[in-house]
Amino acid sequence: MKKRSIRCYKEYVNLYPNIYNYLVYFPLREGWSSFSFVSCMNCGEIFVIDWENPLTKGMSISEIASNSTCPTCGMPLKETIKDYPQNIKMSNGEIGRFSLTNYSTSNEESLVLDFFEISPPTTPTVPDENAKSGEGKKD
Repeated sequence: MKKRSIRCYKEYVNLYPNIYNYLVYFPLREGWSSFSFVSCMNCGEIFVIDWENPLTKGMSISEIASNSTCPTCGMPLKETIKDYPQNIKMSNGEIGRFSLTNYSTSNEESLVLDFFEISPPTTPTVPDENAKSGEGKKD
């Protein structure tokens, strides 16, 4: 799995009772940005999805991650992936939540960070009809 450099914002937020100043990243939401972040709920690794990739059209995040494994914990991402920062696996094991709805980034500085990119499989898995019927085999 490759990493991709993404321009994003960082913010320290209150995610959970008695957990303050927790660092959260979120992608730019203005103009040309077509990225979203998702996270492995087993270990907390953050991934990026490029929605301009034609292969992602009409797919859910679990479909995009269907053949991917988390490089940090080894879990199949189709089972552990959730939207980030709406769902955040915190260091204490709890799941925190952060909503971008009422958040303004107009006065914040952005930074560029590297995140693992999840892409859908490049070719669909279609069963080979010749293999089923035995055709195409040479004796």
